[in-house]
Amino acid sequence: MRAQLKSLLARLTGSEAESDEADPTADVRYATAVLLFEVARMDQSVEPAERSLITRLLKEEYGLDESALEALLADAEQDAKTATSYHPFTRALASRLSMPQRVGVVEQMWTIALADGELDVHEEHLIRKVAGLLYVPHKAFIAAKLRVTDA
Repeated sequence: MRAQLKSLLARLTGSEAESDEADPTADVRYATAVLLFEVARMDQSVEPAERSLITRLLKEEYGLDESALEALLADAEQDAKTATSYHPFTRALASRLSMPQRVGVVEQMWTIALADGELDVHEEHLIRKVAGLLYVPHKAFIAAKLRVTDA
């Protein structure tokens, strides 16, 4: 049930080779999903529209089948509730994604934050923090926000 978390922990403890051989993109998918759920949770609840949007974004980005997508969503949503740090997730993304891909994650986070038509200060704070941990320049952070608000 927690295959993605086990993969992340394996990488952090040095037994990375085994988890990466199975599926090198699993950590990226999982880390992205957790961060998207974390944005959705910032205003104290994950609305059905936010969950649906997270599902659509992940399906479009990674082309997962329904069962893999549901498993990823279930694990990521649960782990977003219990995570004590964003560092393992941002580290997985920063080490595996190019700058345009990292900016894409930030843009997805803006999409979730603005899904309900309101931007909570906690949502913006989280996105700003994650963008910093992903080494996304401020200019790209703002450009991502503007692309989402203009859409």
